[in-house]
Amino acid sequence: MYLLGGNTQIGVNHNVYMLNLENIKKPVWHLLKVENVPSLDGHTAVSVASNIYVFGGFVNSIKSNSLYVLDTINRSWSQISGDDVLDNIIPEARSDHSCVITSCGTKMIIFGGVTSLNDRLNDTWIYNFQEHRWAQIVIDQPDAPRARSGHTANIYNDKYMLVFGGTYSIKNEMNDLHVLDIESQRWVFLYKNIAHEIKKTPKKYFPGGTSRS
Repeated sequence: MYLLGGNTQIGVNHNVYMLNLENIKKPVWHLLKVENVPSLDGHTAVSVASNIYVFGGFVNSIKSNSLYVLDTINRSWSQISGDDVLDNIIPEARSDHSCVITSCGTKMIIFGGVTSLNDRLNDTWIYNFQEHRWAQIVIDQPDAPRARSGHTANIYNDKYMLVFGGTYSIKNEMNDLHVLDIESQRWVFLYKNIAHEIKKTPKKYFPGGTSRS
């Protein structure tokens, strides 16, 4: 398991750690020597084979839309620049967004987040690793999620992305659940369909998984 950056008691750091789980009863942390890694916070990271792709967040204290890759075998760090992306179309800089990856490792999907002007987003972007291309999903749909940050997202059955909770403004948290059909690129408001099956929805969630009644 790899850990990159984050905000500590002494500030944002640029360290890369690896947790060796070969002996699950006595896991060991290692601080890796990787050059040119910036300080990172509020970013997302997904793994594809031996590479870890990092998108967005604060990079050296500036909100970013950069895409980086950590080669865990050679322990090298590099940036995928706009010149390397087909059509040079990339999402807006953001932090506190979500990011998932399909099990086949060909696509990365980001949703939402908050901009440098503290505006929440509800846009959805797919990055194709094989084509090196970003594509935005048009979300002018009645069941599309409202803008948010600090939410969670997961892939189910390699066909659906589930988005839960988050905040759309200070002191305004949500506990809704939306599902994106990746193939048809359509959103479904799941609670609308299963409300009769549940007595009580989960508590509203703040970023980081903490709850409030």
